[in-house]
Amino acid sequence: SSRRRHTRSASVSWARRCVQETDLWVAFLLQVLLWGSIYHIINSFADLPAYGSALIAFGGSLLLLVYGYINAAWITVERVNISIPGIRYKTRIAHISDVHLGVYYQRSFVEKIVREVLIINPDYVVITGDLADGTIKITPNMVEPFNNLHMPILFCLGNHEGLAGIEHVCEILKDHTKIIILRNEQREINGINFIGLDYGQGRTHLVDQLEQMTVSPSKPNILLYHVPSTKANILERYNINLHLAGHTHGGQFFPFQFIVWCANAYLSGLHSSPSGNTHVYVSTGAGTAGPPLRIGSSSVIGLITINGAGIQTQSDIQQF
Repeated sequence: SSRRRHTRSASVSWARRCVQETDLWVAFLLQVLLWGSIYHIINSFADLPAYGSALIAFGGSLLLLVYGYINAAWITVERVNISIPGIRYKTRIAHISDVHLGVYYQRSFVEKIVREVLIINPDYVVITGDLADGTIKITPNMVEPFNNLHMPILFCLGNHEGLAGIEHVCEILKDHTKIIILRNEQREINGINFIGLDYGQGRTHLVDQLEQMTVSPSKPNILLYHVPSTKANILERYNINLHLAGHTHGGQFFPFQFIVWCANAYLSGLHSSPSGNTHVYVSTGAGTAGPPLRIGSSSVIGLITINGAGIQTQSDIQQF
C-alpha cells in the first residue's frame, strides 16, 4: 500500500513536471516566432545584420519570459469606485477570479490571496469562476485557507470547473469551506441581491439565463458570471447593477489581447452603461491559464467600493 502510494505520487509529480515544461516551451516558441516576425518586418525597411534575427528572436523571447514570470507572481489590488442605486451604505467587495488551482497554483497561492484580502478587509468576497484549473484534482488542503476570511464568500462556476469536475469541486467547497456556491440562483445578504450563474457556452447564454429569472428592480443586484459576454447597457434591461466577471485574463500575454478582446464584450477593467446605473468589472485574474506568465497584463484582486447614498457603514448592518 505504501509502495503504491509512493508510485502514484511519483507519477503525478512526473506528469505535473511534463505539463509545466511543455507549457513553457510552447510559450517560448511563440515568443520566438513573434520576435522573428518583427525582425523580418523591420528588415524589409532597413538593412539589418544577418545575425539580427536570431539575436532578436531568442534574446527578446528569453527576456520577456523572465519578465512575464516575475510579473505573473506579483498580485496587485485594483481599486474601483462606483455608485449603485439602492445601496445606502459604503460597501466594499473583493473580487477574485481565475485562481486556477492545479499544476501551477496550490495551497500557498490561496494563502497569498487570503493575506491580501485580509489587508484590504472588504465586506464581501466573490470568486467568479475558474477556482479550479482541471489539470489535477483539487483537494481540501488547497481551499481550506479561505476559512481564515471572516466575511461572506460567494462563488459561481467557470469553464474550468467543467474540466475539474463540477460535482467534485462543489463537494470539496461545501464540505471543507464556508464558501456559498450560487448555481443559477439568488441570495440576498444585508439588502444586496447576489445572483450567481453557471458558465455556459455562447455569447447569448447570459441573456438567455436572465430571461428565465425574475430580478427585482427594487433591490441592488450584483451578478456573478464568469464571462464578460454582454454589454452593460443590455444588462441594465434585466435590472443588473453590477456584473463581476473574469475569464479573459486580460489576454494574459502579448499578442493574445487582440484575440481575447474580439471574443468578449470587454477585455478588462470597469465599463458602465450610458445611464451609469449598470457597471461591468472584468478582472484579469489572480492566476493564469497555462504557464505562469503575463506580458501586457497583471495578476489582480479587484476591490470594488460602492459609495452609499447615506452615512451608514457596513458595521451598522446585520453581520452575516
